[in-house]
Amino acid sequence: MKHVRSRSPWPIVLLCCAIIGLALPARAQGVAASATPSASPPPPTAGTPAPTTQPGPGSFTMTQTLSDNAQGMTIAFDGLAFLTGTLGADSFFPPGKVADFWGFQYLRDNDPSEMGHNTDFLTNASLNMLTVLSADQKAQLITLAKSQVDSINQYGYKRFVLMTAFRRLLTGDLPTGTTGLNTDAVKAFSTELYHLDGEISFARAQVMGNILANLDTTQHAYLDAMVGKGMTSWPTVTEPLELRPLSQDEKVAVMTYAGDLFSWYAGSIDADVYFCPERQGTYFGSFYMKDAPAVGNPGYSIGTNITADLGNAFLAALTPAQAALVTDLVTSQKPALYEIVDRRKDVSTLLRQFIAGQTPDSATVLSLMDRYGALDGDIIARYATAFAQVGQSLSADQQAQLVKLRTDLLSTLAYPTGAYLYAQAIALPSVINTDFLFAATSVPTTTSTPLPTVSGTPLPPVTGTPLPTVSGTPLPPVTGTPLPTVSGTPLPPVTGTPPPTRTGTPLPTRTGTPPPPVTGTPLPTASGTPPPTPSLPTTVSVEVSAPINPSQAVTAPMNTSVGIVQITLNDLRSSGVITAQVSTTTPSDAPNTFTLLGINYEISTSGLAFGQATLQFPYRDSDVAAAGVPEDSLRLLHFENGQWKDVTTNLDTTANIITGVTGSFSPFVIGIQTTQYQIFIPLIIR
Repeated sequence: MKHVRSRSPWPIVLLCCAIIGLALPARAQGVAASATPSASPPPPTAGTPAPTTQPGPGSFTMTQTLSDNAQGMTIAFDGLAFLTGTLGADSFFPPGKVADFWGFQYLRDNDPSEMGHNTDFLTNASLNMLTVLSADQKAQLITLAKSQVDSINQYGYKRFVLMTAFRRLLTGDLPTGTTGLNTDAVKAFSTELYHLDGEISFARAQVMGNILANLDTTQHAYLDAMVGKGMTSWPTVTEPLELRPLSQDEKVAVMTYAGDLFSWYAGSIDADVYFCPERQGTYFGSFYMKDAPAVGNPGYSIGTNITADLGNAFLAALTPAQAALVTDLVTSQKPALYEIVDRRKDVSTLLRQFIAGQTPDSATVLSLMDRYGALDGDIIARYATAFAQVGQSLSADQQAQLVKLRTDLLSTLAYPTGAYLYAQAIALPSVINTDFLFAATSVPTTTSTPLPTVSGTPLPPVTGTPLPTVSGTPLPPVTGTPLPTVSGTPLPPVTGTPPPTRTGTPLPTRTGTPPPPVTGTPLPTASGTPPPTPSLPTTVSVEVSAPINPSQAVTAPMNTSVGIVQITLNDLRSSGVITAQVSTTTPSDAPNTFTLLGINYEISTSGLAFGQATLQFPYRDSDVAAAGVPEDSLRLLHFENGQWKDVTTNLDTTANIITGVTGSFSPFVIGIQTTQYQIFIPLIIR
């Protein structure tokens, strides 16, 4: 049958689950198999290929997802993506993975026409659902989208905190006094994320459940004709006019809702619970490796054996000891993974009450989602720790071999120049300090070693020899001699000698000698040294070496007289020098309407070739106060193609640091663009 393509004028990015390569008997489209895991072969070891036979339609179930082979290959593929990738690649994340209790993944993985992994699948399912809905029902979805876009984006941005911490662990950029991740802190942060997911899911289920509960007979007939049929048999429809005025974020949300509505209608509790093997532990860049070529490419079908083939290739490149760090995760994650299935079933069961016209208890749903988040946090902490251990032990030859696997697959797409909010390209955002996600293990180590020693060796000698000695000889002397001495001799000296001494000698000494030193020496010192320091120009140069793996970001901090100027270079391909100079010289190309704050930065580079830079510039409260402008309105502007472009990604008014991201160097200024103020700190970067 000829492939049916949608006529939507804007692309919907389809992001799919890899087919891991464990052949199971084909079965009819419908209710998924039980979520109870079954016995499976152990995960493959280095050099042992996994079967890559593609399962037929209907064969993807929770038994397949939880099998050791599927999990082993998925984890190995995650490891390859993480060790050869970048933070930007890690951030690529399917929007359908947020609030995913509607069975859409099951519908896609088990499409009878085997088109579930085609980029038109979601578009066709969504547009058909929107076609059959009434104007009021579509309006409900649009209203929901407008109310949820900010929360959905907040979820996406919060993911950067965990991803940044995991990359710090890989590169050894650990806070002082720590040796690794604080698993409890990772679980707590993951709990926050899933709590937000729970709020999004509950509100979404309420609207979607109401729509499904009120479908008329004509709508039922239309949808029933699609259920159980492959995508290639669905009607070809066009985008409804109601979507055209929406923003891109709102359109993506509405299309996601519509697709989920159809899968929820066609599915069951078991279908809602189902997830693909890579659903958990989504912070390591595997989605980008597999889905990047599909972005904006209608009709593209993602390869079904990518995960298995590259997972095997990754393990084959490792030593047995390195491979064991990865394959052992299959067993260590099982308790958390299996409980996740149970919690998903609990949540899915409650949310389906909306379809029946009932209202589940929101507090119960959110409590279950909190537990879900803690379980996923446990899994990702294990992954990050194992992957970092492997990455730090790779030889140069191994690194080159793994990078080649990536570049052979993705070619020019191997390393994105920025980051992603879901599948939308963005500049790398500024991320909060992630020190809290690491463990200060020096304290536990100190307290755990001395205690056994004290209780093991010292106690026998104390109870054996000292006691007889103490009770035999010491007691008589203590009671016989000390008491008379204390009451007889000490009292007269205390009342006789001390008073004259205290009133005679100390007072003249205090009034005679101390005053001159206090007024003579300290004041010249305080007024002599500090003033010259701010007026002295400061030039700091830092050598920057390109890493063996260009995916590892390189940060160059430069301690100037104003503060630390920090530049982080991504995709650094050649070594060189960065120089920061602080002066009060007005930049020649600054517009004459600027009022400078008095501190200028000039940053120059030599020999560096990189993809993108994150710039952090300090400023002083005194400069802002002198200008009389509101600090919280400061922006970082970049002069590009003859005009000033706002590249601000973060303003920290507590630390007095403004951050921006750019792919090129030219003049930068800090200022406020209002009708009242045009006050800038020029930051010239060449």
